[in-house]
Amino acid sequence: MKRTKGEFGYLAYRRKRTIVLVILMLGIVAAVYFGARAYFGTNQNYFSIVAALLCLPTAKLIVNMIMYLRARGCSLKAYEKITSAGSVLPGAFDLYLTSEKHNFALSHACVADGSVVALTEDPKCDLRAGEQHIRRMMQQNNFHGYTVKIFDRVDQYISRLSTLNELSSGTGGKSEQLLQLFYRISL
Repeated sequence: MKRTKGEFGYLAYRRKRTIVLVILMLGIVAAVYFGARAYFGTNQNYFSIVAALLCLPTAKLIVNMIMYLRARGCSLKAYEKITSAGSVLPGAFDLYLTSEKHNFALSHACVADGSVVALTEDPKCDLRAGEQHIRRMMQQNNFHGYTVKIFDRVDQYISRLSTLNELSSGTGGKSEQLLQLFYRISL
């Protein structure tokens, strides 16, 4: 089943899809190169050039595959807790943000009335650096005045979601635009 960014299971879907594409592309490159070499008896032919040029998109796919293999999405346990909390706020699952120095695996992120809250289940995630990165990306895209908080414990995150849900005024336009920004800057 096809998944889009922000849905639970998106990273796992992309991981599987990218692995299949890498295997397919490597097979095509090998078939073109070795098939032409067997047919012509030498690798000095136009098909060798085609095989070499096909290595470029294959290499890009391999880099994507490595990133998807490193990225971990939301666990089923956290997903069930978050969905059972009954929040009506706009949110997204399985976001993997990258910066120059760090990567930030966000299991869930939610936007409400000047606040951005996120949950990470990665014990190696630098929370402060993640908050600063999100804040910087928001400011570069003209979203000012938001507070950003990343939680590393599901229970604290659920508690904050409940509080934001009660305080929310229901202004969805800016929240949806901000979620679209998260989709653009995530893997």
